[in-house]
Amino acid sequence: TFKNMTLSDVYMNTNGSTGALLGTGAENLTLDNITTYGSGEFSGGSDSGIVSYFDGKGIGTLIIRNSTNNIDMSLNGSSAGGIISYIENALVSDEPTVILENNIGNGNISVINNPYYASPLFAYANSGGYLRADNNISNGNITTDASGGNFGGVVSYFSGNKLEITNSSNTGDWRFGTTCSHCGMIAGYVYASEGATFDNCSNSGNTTTAAEFASGGSDYFGGIVGYVSKANITNSSNTGDISIINPYVGGIAAKIDSGGTIENCYNTGNITGYGYVGGIFSYGSNITITKTYNTGTIRSVPGPMTGGIVGYSATKVEQSYNTGEIINDGGGYTGGICGHYCNEVRNCYNRGNIIANNSPVDIGGITGYGMELVENVYNSGNVTYTNSTRYGNSGYVAGISAQGGTVNNAYNLGNVTFNTISMPDAYEPNPHVDGIATYAGANNSVNAGTVKLVVTEPLLSKHLIQMNGISYYGGNNNFNAGNVLIDDSALDTPIREDGLSHSIRIGQITEGYTAREGNKFNTDPNAKAIGCYGIWSQCTDEASLAVGTYTDEDAPSILSIINGDNAFNDELDEDGLPTLKVFNE
Repeated sequence: TFKNMTLSDVYMNTNGSTGALLGTGAENLTLDNITTYGSGEFSGGSDSGIVSYFDGKGIGTLIIRNSTNNIDMSLNGSSAGGIISYIENALVSDEPTVILENNIGNGNISVINNPYYASPLFAYANSGGYLRADNNISNGNITTDASGGNFGGVVSYFSGNKLEITNSSNTGDWRFGTTCSHCGMIAGYVYASEGATFDNCSNSGNTTTAAEFASGGSDYFGGIVGYVSKANITNSSNTGDISIINPYVGGIAAKIDSGGTIENCYNTGNITGYGYVGGIFSYGSNITITKTYNTGTIRSVPGPMTGGIVGYSATKVEQSYNTGEIINDGGGYTGGICGHYCNEVRNCYNRGNIIANNSPVDIGGITGYGMELVENVYNSGNVTYTNSTRYGNSGYVAGISAQGGTVNNAYNLGNVTFNTISMPDAYEPNPHVDGIATYAGANNSVNAGTVKLVVTEPLLSKHLIQMNGISYYGGNNNFNAGNVLIDDSALDTPIREDGLSHSIRIGQITEGYTAREGNKFNTDPNAKAIGCYGIWSQCTDEASLAVGTYTDEDAPSILSIINGDNAFNDELDEDGLPTLKVFNE
């Protein structure tokens, strides 16, 4: 046991494992109220501002409390933790055998070459038993021009039975030269056979990358945790901006591999990543996300999957919302709530504008590609796709969900726009633009936004264009109150007179073959829906609509459509839009 000690003016310059207070501790070790000041330069080994190495030998426990490291460390091919660097062979028990509480890491870490594991607090735990870290604060900055490495504000690497991190925070800023392997502002890499828990954790530090954005391999970065085997994350937040080349980037978590939950969490930071980017969560399986929100701008350079809450893959997303702008610079799957592969999205809304560019896409105000069910949702953000590639004129763009599953009780208020360009050869593009859904059936839903294809250059090849106020797949009991139109005003020769025999299929509800029950149209003569099926040059503005009957009935109110589960407040906010009850407090 070491208690009530202060070490000042420490200087370490070694090529082995070194600690300012202790090099190695074995079996049972307790540190309480230890404070260190100084600096260190290390080449190789596991180094620390207080303790380098602890070996529990399978029977021992480690307790570190009320301690502070103020030693700045420069690393060249070594690992370092401000409080402790290396923990192994802790006792396996149903109770915590490694206890780290009320500690502060103020020391900065600079990595020159070959980064391994680094944290302003606790770097590496292998066979770590049951580790509990409570009320720890990481204030140290981390900088490196090297690629790779595992970094965490509280714990950079943990492998053991169980991990709990509670009431802990990071305020330090991190700067990387390129990518890091498994990095999180609270925890970097976590494998816990019995699961991990993160509760009331927060990050306010910013992360930047010096290199230009390019392929980053299969690396993970999260505002709270980078990679974790299975976890429950609750009451946690990220307010720091993140810009990192890593392909898996999430405001709260990058990857949860084998199941878990994220609940009562939020992100307000702007997030930019290389591939699978989500405001809350990037990628995983068997994940349930509830009561979360994002207000930051979420951007993927150059794609392929981007979402305000989830980038790629979650089992269920409920009672969550996004107000941040969502940008996908390389096409792919993009959604205000979920980019791709969310089995169920319920009682959610998006108010952020959705922007995708370049390659073919599935882009929607709620989901880009929803697998099974999207229900009780609304979108008020504009959904815009602009292509600049040969194949970019083929894509699915919708106000709610571009592809997959069924959409029930949805309301779209945003404009849905597909900006197209000319084709240099005989390739026949196939753009779909829809108010609610494209390759998904829609029921009891309303579109009040304008659905538009904008053509700014002459089309040099035959096009198959399909546009609908509701859905390409149609559905029952839907109402279209928005215009459906092609804007070719920038062309000297209108599309229907260019002689290329485009196949233009436009309907207020669907351009499909059969009528469905209960669908209602906007009777505004300015709606400009060409309700015909076939060669546009053979159609007229007076052609009969594909399905349904005209009605003078006004569109239903938004709450009457989306509030079947009574998840939304009865009163609309100052913008005239519904809010979720779970965020009333």
